[in-house]
Amino acid sequence: STLSTTTMSSSPSLFSLYSDKYNILPLDIAMPYFIVLIIFELFAHWHHWRKHFHIFSPSAWGMTQQEGRNKTEQLSATDHSSHKYHQKFRPLYRINDAIASLLCGVCEQLMGKLILSVYALMVYSYVYHYFRVLDWESVSWATAPLQFILLHILAFFCKDYGYYWFHREIHEVNLGWSLHAPHHNSEEYNLTTALRQGMFQSLAGPLFYIPSALLGIPPAVYSFHTTLNLLWQFWIHTRMIKKFPKWFEFIFNTPSHHRVHHGRNPEVIDKNYGGTLIIFDRLHGTFEEEQREVVYGTVHPIQSFNPLTSQFHHLKHIISSCASRGFAPLDWFKICFYRPAYDIETDDEFPLPDVDESKSERYNPHLNWCDTIFSLVYLLHATVLGVLFIAERDCTVSERFSQWTFLFSGLISLGYMIDGCKYRVRRLELLRFFILIVALFVEGRFLSHVFPMSSTLDNDLVWIFECSWNLFVGWYTVTKYSGDAGTLHEEHVYRKKIGRFQRSNSAQRL
Repeated sequence: STLSTTTMSSSPSLFSLYSDKYNILPLDIAMPYFIVLIIFELFAHWHHWRKHFHIFSPSAWGMTQQEGRNKTEQLSATDHSSHKYHQKFRPLYRINDAIASLLCGVCEQLMGKLILSVYALMVYSYVYHYFRVLDWESVSWATAPLQFILLHILAFFCKDYGYYWFHREIHEVNLGWSLHAPHHNSEEYNLTTALRQGMFQSLAGPLFYIPSALLGIPPAVYSFHTTLNLLWQFWIHTRMIKKFPKWFEFIFNTPSHHRVHHGRNPEVIDKNYGGTLIIFDRLHGTFEEEQREVVYGTVHPIQSFNPLTSQFHHLKHIISSCASRGFAPLDWFKICFYRPAYDIETDDEFPLPDVDESKSERYNPHLNWCDTIFSLVYLLHATVLGVLFIAERDCTVSERFSQWTFLFSGLISLGYMIDGCKYRVRRLELLRFFILIVALFVEGRFLSHVFPMSSTLDNDLVWIFECSWNLFVGWYTVTKYSGDAGTLHEEHVYRKKIGRFQRSNSAQRL
């Protein structure tokens, strides 16, 4: 069972009350599941690459290495328009894009465990306990197996149908899109893309699952089917699986259907919203069959890997658009609740631009091997801290908030690093190092405000490890990013690059 039924203390905190009793996708299931599937996808991609790479091998053509490279460029240029080269030989992962996806995933988990998951479960539990029409609470497999099966069938369809309308709302309502856009910002499509989630996306969720609570589906059963829904949606984010049998493709949401959903070609925008099932899209006219490989990402890419930019760029645009209209409540309503392509100036929607894969250029700032290794180790360290943060139960609200702030600032620093903004990395890391030193040296009293589980773990080990790591990060950012890499000119270049999205009016409206 994915649900924890541990006995709560006599005075449990609000966080432990809902997070322990109705645990959605616990880490002991999620982490092995994600890691195993990502390894399997990488192996499948390696096997696919190995199977086709001999076509471009210089020895197979009887060429020198330079002649082989020239032949590769020639074939790729001629086959781009037909997508043959793109489908067979395009790399499945880019390190910087994968790191950015994982950064957004860690941010979403930190925010969800901080407050949002508690909020969603509280709303559902309140409606269930006070307004439910049916009562399934006493139903179990031992006492009433037929009713138990009916309960889970009802819960499965209610969850998936509720998810369909929730997913459709956060795509077709501008304010909802600002919460969901981070998931679509990636210009790649692999299993790490599934982890790229909006931090505040679950704010819009409880409204669509109230019918499940009214029908008397217990919170534990609701949490169980939410877990199944999330596990299903993870594995369909892959390009390695092409098509399933027709009957399977007709009923279920598959990688083929979900690739269409992630495309930014005009014909596939706002299609295939289903979670586990695709039949609701067929019923409501939002289904689109995969005809060719789409171009992934948003209509106007944000040109950044920073989680802060990814999470808030569209919300910032909505706020600035409302501010530009002055005191006009009707215009504010239209900007927030009409479709993302709505133009307030013409009172109509912008036409979606066509996309040509052969001409589209992905955002791909150079990351040398030294920075790549450093970024991966930094991400691993931040992930460990995030797991400890999620696992911790006995801490005050101030400790949890300060821990979240310290962890989130580290994720922002890593985002600046892979974006190439080394000047900001140096400033932010020096500030974090100063905060940690103060927390460690004031008799350890503030260590729990910085490092999760410090009250449970050995404080001496925590002190040695964190000091050593942050000394290394401080040394690396100061020495590696000094000189030309840390000038104000580089900061200006970064601001100009990121501001490209905000300065384009047509891009903002879309």
